[in-house]
Amino acid sequence: DYLWAYVVQEGDVFKKPNGEVLKLFPGDLLRMTYDKKNPYSCSVEELGYMYTPVRIATLSDDGETLHKIQPHFDEMKEKALNTTGKQPMCCGLGSCCMTPDELVEMQLNNLSETQIWVTPPKPPTAQTIDHL
Repeated sequence: DYLWAYVVQEGDVFKKPNGEVLKLFPGDLLRMTYDKKNPYSCSVEELGYMYTPVRIATLSDDGETLHKIQPHFDEMKEKALNTTGKQPMCCGLGSCCMTPDELVEMQLNNLSETQIWVTPPKPPTAQTIDHL
């Protein structure tokens, strides 16, 4: 299997199988796994897995100031606090039978408030990879 990450460009449009347009913005990442042996083939039929890691906030260099990145920050906060009352997917949490209040209580008691992802250095160019 080959793993790919695509940086969304201005004008890109991505749709779910049902036709719903994904809310992605230039600079967002689209992470994909293709179930295949040929790294140069990227057909939709061979797409095995896809998700979009999004940056929701950054810290200032001194680590004191949080800079929220919208709309991702508010979307994550809404889902974490479940302010809409919608039931989330279980994803191993067993939350599908919980009330909104029980879900918030479970999240506050069991899930970390702090998650940090440090961006790795710039990846090598395609030309460099082809000559490995």
